[in-house]
Amino acid sequence: MKRVHFLGAQPHHRLLALYALSDVILDSYPAGGCTTTREVLAIGKALVTLPARLLGGRWSYAYYQIMGDEILNSLVIAKNASEYITIAVTLGTSIDIRNDVERRIKNSVPALYEREESVKAWNEVFLDISPVIIDENYDYSTNNGAIDKDEL
Repeated sequence: MKRVHFLGAQPHHRLLALYALSDVILDSYPAGGCTTTREVLAIGKALVTLPARLLGGRWSYAYYQIMGDEILNSLVIAKNASEYITIAVTLGTSIDIRNDVERRIKNSVPALYEREESVKAWNEVFLDISPVIIDENYDYSTNNGAIDKDEL
């Protein structure tokens, strides 16, 4: 425990700097990371996760699944608490394995961003809940999709 340091809440820029300095980031359990996981993966750092049963503990798992590198997944996704510890220790002590994991993350993390199917899915959600009736024949691509008040 002499080597474990607990820090209070950090400003966002300091938190990102701490991630960048870290060898391994541990996903919390049973409620895991969502935004924080995306931030860690975006800078190419190793994050170890143990997926929980409920949604709040499965974000990191889902991101790794979307990234699609099965070898990476086997190196960072634990199946139980014992494996979580083993993976964390392995990544913390083996520079070669950690470098491979970080390389794999950097190569596969673009799959998380700019996904057309996500844009379409959110578009459908907003159209479904919108109280505004959408004219299927209107060309929303003009004028950045804005509708002139005279057109209403």
